[in-house]
Amino acid sequence: MPCWYYFDRPSHLAFHDLTTFIQPPKNLRSLLGLSLKFCPTPSSSTSSVSESLSRFKRDLFCKTFFAGKMLDTACYDAKLHVPSTWIPQDWMIPHPIHRRYRNFASSLQSLFYKKHCSSNLLWHQRNALANLRSSPDLMIVQCDKNLGPAIIERHTYIRRALDDHLLDTSTYRPLTADQANQHMNTVRTSILTWLIKHKKNISPTERKFIKYHLSNNRSPFPAFYLLFKVHKTPWSTRPIVSCSGSLLYSLGVWVDRQLQTIVRQLPSYLKNTKDLKDDLVQLRLPPGALLFTADAISMYTNINTGIALRSIGQYLHRHSHSFKDIPLAALMEALEIVMTNNIFSFGDTYWLQLVGTAMGTPPAPCYATLVYAIHEYTILPRYRRNLLFYKRYIDDIFGIWIPDNDNDTPDASLWADFCTDLTFHQLHWTVSHRSLSVDFMDLTISIKGDAIHTTLYEKALNLYLYIPPHSAHPPGVLTGLVLGNAYRIRTLCSDPVDIQNLLRSFYQRLLSRGYKPSTLRPIFQRAIRNGYPRQCRTLIPDSTQQSPSERLFFHLQYNPSDPKSHRIQNLWKRYLLHPPHEAHLSRVRNKAGAYINVSRLIVAYSRQKNLGNLLSYRKIDKCPGPQVSSFLITNMGTRERERERE
Repeated sequence: MPCWYYFDRPSHLAFHDLTTFIQPPKNLRSLLGLSLKFCPTPSSSTSSVSESLSRFKRDLFCKTFFAGKMLDTACYDAKLHVPSTWIPQDWMIPHPIHRRYRNFASSLQSLFYKKHCSSNLLWHQRNALANLRSSPDLMIVQCDKNLGPAIIERHTYIRRALDDHLLDTSTYRPLTADQANQHMNTVRTSILTWLIKHKKNISPTERKFIKYHLSNNRSPFPAFYLLFKVHKTPWSTRPIVSCSGSLLYSLGVWVDRQLQTIVRQLPSYLKNTKDLKDDLVQLRLPPGALLFTADAISMYTNINTGIALRSIGQYLHRHSHSFKDIPLAALMEALEIVMTNNIFSFGDTYWLQLVGTAMGTPPAPCYATLVYAIHEYTILPRYRRNLLFYKRYIDDIFGIWIPDNDNDTPDASLWADFCTDLTFHQLHWTVSHRSLSVDFMDLTISIKGDAIHTTLYEKALNLYLYIPPHSAHPPGVLTGLVLGNAYRIRTLCSDPVDIQNLLRSFYQRLLSRGYKPSTLRPIFQRAIRNGYPRQCRTLIPDSTQQSPSERLFFHLQYNPSDPKSHRIQNLWKRYLLHPPHEAHLSRVRNKAGAYINVSRLIVAYSRQKNLGNLLSYRKIDKCPGPQVSSFLITNMGTRERERERE
């Protein structure tokens, strides 16, 4: 047995079994209990770093060439950035830089050679992984609310996707492959026409971003898949459409950026639970105050597209003076293109969404938020005396209700009218009972005296499958996990006792995942020392902070059997930063006579494929087993037989 089996083996292993007829493989808990984020060790070490060196060479030469030049960063937008492939010519770079790079590259390459790596999976775990990847009958899926992995039969997965969602003819329509491709060609033409028509209203950066993604698009169709709501009884499914990389993605990003500017100004807008908690703890409540929540029923598919687009257009026209920097005509045309052309694939089938918010598209959250906010403008003023506090995060509402005993209308009747008024055309809400304590998003919010108290809300079915210590993850993952979760606990909990108890529970859960106390204690002590808010830490001067121009990145996929990062740093210092009897790199001048001013190397690791990647079910047509189209043929045959019987 490997040493990690005795020292780092997790004791808490679990997954959700959703199978009904087929028995899952034995010892599956020992594999899936590692979590889908677990990275298996590659079979061999990295034998070549030529790609990493090519990228590093370009970065080094660009830093050298542009040293001392004032770059125009006013138009730079990280979300709309198109990576450049330009490389300075050799004659543009001083000879000492070429020589230093060659020495560094040859020395670094000598450290990397192919050798066998010991696996961080036991033989039965590797066998279970291989069987799952080749199984035509079983699939590993993800649960909603980050509740861990689950196993389900392939035919049940496809059947539920069709019966629960796609066979709803009022919402979706199946397309043939030719129809889908022809429709997408029309969409491409519409986007290009839109770009020409609104050329004066779109910045060069935005045009470049959209054109780049259109010309480099490989697969125009988003992918449809399911998440499983195991916290519901009986369990149900949530439809997800992954739009990243699709034909509409770049235009959707542009629309989303415009809508975000509008949505942030809405009175009911809620950015996150931290902002909610910060607002709530400042309130002082009158006697009789009660809390309530509301959850929209299938919000995206129950928003009528025609009504929504008209409402948004009228709202923007009425408030055009508030959005002078937004090209409203271009925005409305682009929004219509995105919302009326959502074609996605499910396995080897293609579907057109007929009504509702275009699922998976970048502007979908802001679009749904804005549409319902326009309705809120008409109903909330009626209950101004009763609503002490009201916020909404897309399809989740939190509010504080003040009973009005002085009004001629009974409070129960007012509350019933409010619940009824929340309905917006086909969009209905499930409203909780008014009480002194409610669960909202990841918070439990309670009234104690005249104040609001908050603590973390943790679902009973959460498996807490943190990454085990023997996963082939880059170093620093554990530190980030502990510091990030400790910060989340401190900022969302208002009671120090709750903070202490939750940190203790978090510590115990990490122990059950195989981590040693000697490893965890220093990180938790550091997290406790960093107890003051993050925004305050940015006000503290840090003499070690460097500007981005002083740093270089060496990008490398992490492999535990490869040389450690400190050996790469040593070569950097010896051959590039400050070779013996030569000037420091920051004191070397480029061809224009400017100092290069680079003094630090960061080894930027990326991770290996994890179990979630190896067992991915999003592109179900790539997995072994019957295709989705065969279920549609079976479904059509069943309907024909039912008609014959009638």
